[in-house]
Amino acid sequence: MTDEERAPEACLGDALDRTLDWGLVIATKDRIKALQVCIGLALGQTRPPAEVIVVDASADWQDHRDRISRILADHPGVRFHYLQAALPSLTVQRNQGIVQARATVLFLLDDDSFMYPDCAERIMAIYETDSEGRIGGIQTGVAALPPPAATDAGAQKERGSKTIGAGQGKARGRISRWLLQRLLLLNKAALFIPYDGLRPLPPLPPALAGQDVSAVRLFQGYRMTFRRQVVLEEPFDEMLRYYCPGEDIDASYRISRRYLLLTTPAAQLYHFTAAGGRIDRLRTTTLSALNQAVLLRRHAADQTGARRRYFALMRRRLLAEILKDALSRRFDLPQARGILQACAKARRIFGMTPKELADWYPDEQVRLLRD
Repeated sequence: MTDEERAPEACLGDALDRTLDWGLVIATKDRIKALQVCIGLALGQTRPPAEVIVVDASADWQDHRDRISRILADHPGVRFHYLQAALPSLTVQRNQGIVQARATVLFLLDDDSFMYPDCAERIMAIYETDSEGRIGGIQTGVAALPPPAATDAGAQKERGSKTIGAGQGKARGRISRWLLQRLLLLNKAALFIPYDGLRPLPPLPPALAGQDVSAVRLFQGYRMTFRRQVVLEEPFDEMLRYYCPGEDIDASYRISRRYLLLTTPAAQLYHFTAAGGRIDRLRTTTLSALNQAVLLRRHAADQTGARRRYFALMRRRLLAEILKDALSRRFDLPQARGILQACAKARRIFGMTPKELADWYPDEQVRLLRD
């Protein structure tokens, strides 16, 4: 029997017999103010965490550890580990924290993800309905405003252009939303190429009937929670190094092939999008498109079809990025140039053996980030 054919109950084993607890696992770098707020809000939950684990890639990580330790000093019952990152890589840091964790459910949030006070309680209540182990992960809802206790979180990244749809009536707003979804490819699902096709979403367990939850295939990285055993079985792909857009989509898609993934809007979380630790649009776009090619080369069974679908999507994405650059008055077209750079390298990626790719791509990501 293959891994994908195994029943969730068999995969989770004894984890279903344990009392459910949750742990906060955060990968961070150079955003200590946001991290302090994130952890403070987690500790203030109506259902507090059993553990807090931070994996820090900052140069001054020991100073950060001391500052966070002072926050945890008032919570002696919370298991606490503050680790230096093995590599400054979101995938590596997340996996490092997951291995260190012991809680049944892990909140793999960004360091600038700010939970409302009852967020964890609502999430855990859903996991506790799942006696059969069908639910592998639950994604929080998205709040428009931060919780009142979220103060002094540092500089915030400038929000994207609101040119389309701003200040319009309902009819024009619907047209604008259609343009955003179809033409500008702002929805993650529109940018994703499945490795083995899209299967129908599974039905919800009867215990969740009437609750405000929905089945999904893809998670957003800043608001993910998973059973620990599930992400031990399907870890984040460490081929994606350093700044690694797409790691959340990849991991959640692989998990969705074996487990039910849910979103619950009632469990509210605000994504602050702290300014520190980010890279420019050209590099972000290049890496996001390259990472997708790498993941298809690694995981797609039909390589000919995957390559064809990839370059078809990149043609659509090039047009979308040109429009987004122009609407935001970025006349040097950084996002469009990123797609062109990625396409040139992607042809090489699809021609590599898995070993050649493993030897080349980590160093190539370093080169892209340093140029």
